[in-house]
Amino acid sequence: MSKELNFSESIKDKNRPAMCKNTILLVDEDPKVGAAFQEFFQDFITDGKYRMIQATTLSDALKHLKENRIDLIITDLRLSQYSGLSLLIRVRATPNKVPVIVMSAYTDFMSVEDWKLLGATEFISKPPDLNLLQEVISKLLTNSNDKMQSQHDQ
Repeated sequence: MSKELNFSESIKDKNRPAMCKNTILLVDEDPKVGAAFQEFFQDFITDGKYRMIQATTLSDALKHLKENRIDLIITDLRLSQYSGLSLLIRVRATPNKVPVIVMSAYTDFMSVEDWKLLGATEFISKPPDLNLLQEVISKLLTNSNDKMQSQHDQ
């Protein structure tokens, strides 16, 4: 089941201008995580800086990636049918170089360096330090937007 966390207009245009809000895809089967993200990022969503979509399964996440321009993915490592690793592998197999933050309470599964070798942009322990997470998100989206703008200018 998937749920758009911000009930704003749907952004289907993958070529939208850089000034539009950034879309973050949160992949976590726990609806409480989506609610916590919605609450923490409410000011950014209200200001039009972010749009958040939540997917609770791998298939929902892949559907959102196909239908929307996603600027950042935040995924839990453990999902009921597949893992965040499955999503990461599928995303990295596409030309889309969207940044991916992997979150997990199971930090002994793999090292941060291993995750980065597999293509994760960042690895954050659960429960996340939300201020640190906000800094990481801001950095990744700024870098992503700068790259898009430079490609657009060429």
